[in-house]
Amino acid sequence: MGCCSIFGRFLLFALNITTFLIGIAFIVIGIIYEVGFIEVTDHLDNVFPAMHVAPILLIVVGCVIFIISFLGCCGAWRRSSCMLLTYAVVLIIILLLQIALAIYAFIVINNSDDWKHDLIEALRSVFDRGDQQAIEFFQQTLQCCGFDHRPVFIPASCCSPQVLPCLFPFSEICSNALYNFIRYGMTVIAIVLISLAAVQFIGAVIATCVARKRE
Repeated sequence: MGCCSIFGRFLLFALNITTFLIGIAFIVIGIIYEVGFIEVTDHLDNVFPAMHVAPILLIVVGCVIFIISFLGCCGAWRRSSCMLLTYAVVLIIILLLQIALAIYAFIVINNSDDWKHDLIEALRSVFDRGDQQAIEFFQQTLQCCGFDHRPVFIPASCCSPQVLPCLFPFSEICSNALYNFIRYGMTVIAIVLISLAAVQFIGAVIATCVARKRE
């Protein structure tokens, strides 16, 4: 085995350790989002079911990345041509799916009228019902005040709990705050998927080269 092959093998191992950790991070972030914002998703799920899709999708993608990276690490460590070629093929398939998902996310972000309308209507129903627990949760979590305008009587949830009495309420309305929160999250996920796809492409090329040198 030449120096290039040895270097490629260890570079592949390092890349897979990196994506392995990214996969774990995706799983953790998805779980934190699903558990931490369970009140948000529960209050909006009846009228905006997509709220539950994002964290579940993130967890699934994280699990797939975790498994594929483990396969790549094993192939590099055991110097198995079969495992490396299988890894490269699966990686290319996952890579294409990630790119498609990222493109879809960017399209949704840039053509947001439909989902923005559904999201805002879902939030409007929460405020129209007068569900104080849900309203307080939204206002505290998103640091906003009121659905589409600031209420005449400012509730304590419109201010930071560290600053009471409520003399300086949050300036942003909740319809904008929730939209910006979801839009920012989708943008970050799309950028991460594209960046990860670039790393995976390099990994697939290196895996193929190392496997051929083994043959």
